Amino acid sequence: MRVATNNHRTTILLTILSLGIVSSCTIRSPHPPGAAQCLSQLAAQGVRFEPVAQMVAANGCGIDNAVRVEHSAIAWNRTAEMSCSLATRLDSFEREVVQPAAQRYFGRPVVLIRHYGGL
Repeated sequence: MRVATNNHRTTILLTILSLGIVSSCTIRSPHPPGAAQCLSQLAAQGVRFEPVAQMVAANGCGIDNAVRVEHSAIAWNRTAEMSCSLATRLDSFEREVVQPAAQRYFGRPVVLIRHYGGL
């Protein structure tokens, strides 16, 4: 994590090298259990997202209940595709951990997350 200040705005640069690398994959369910509930929870948390078609690589690995997130508790430099479950947890982490730490240590909130992830 790198912190930079620019025009009284704090930016945190998060580089995520990998999210959930698995050594073997199982057959994906087109409608994983709790998919609709997760999407409802994500919307209730105020995350801007859209569901995306089931993502499956040639080797059978993929993302169950995939969403394209535009913005969570903190603005992002670009969209990211991930599981709904990860998106809800990331949003909670931003609200419950990142923002309080930024306020405590820097005296201001984080205003942007720059990520370089992608599929």
